[in-house]
Amino acid sequence: MFERVRGHDREWGAFTLPAVASIGVLLLCFVIVAQFAVWIYAKGALRAAAQAAARSAAPVDAPPGSCEDAFERSRQQLLGGQIGTGVGSVRCVIGDTFVTVDVDASFAGWLPIIADWDTTATAVAVREFEPS
Repeated sequence: MFERVRGHDREWGAFTLPAVASIGVLLLCFVIVAQFAVWIYAKGALRAAAQAAARSAAPVDAPPGSCEDAFERSRQQLLGGQIGTGVGSVRCVIGDTFVTVDVDASFAGWLPIIADWDTTATAVAVREFEPS
């Protein structure tokens, strides 16, 4: 059905190298975009865990350590596995009027050409007080 035409074999080889190179560049771009999407999710999950921790320490009768426990529970649910290893320890400051939660994280890049992403999540909740 299809006949090979003499002289066209060399031209086919000239197309192969650019095609393979452009597929490689396309895959690299896909990995970079996917890495960015995972980091955006991780930042949102870190913020959600910090907010849950702040809300858990806001009630007047909140037990000691409730902030740290709530953060760890939320972090395990949202950022379990390899990505959760970059999350630092949580800092809960329980004042008279506010509960402030800070946590630092460093998310590693998947490829050597992608730099790590260091970020901080902060959450604040209004502390309940007993009416007088």
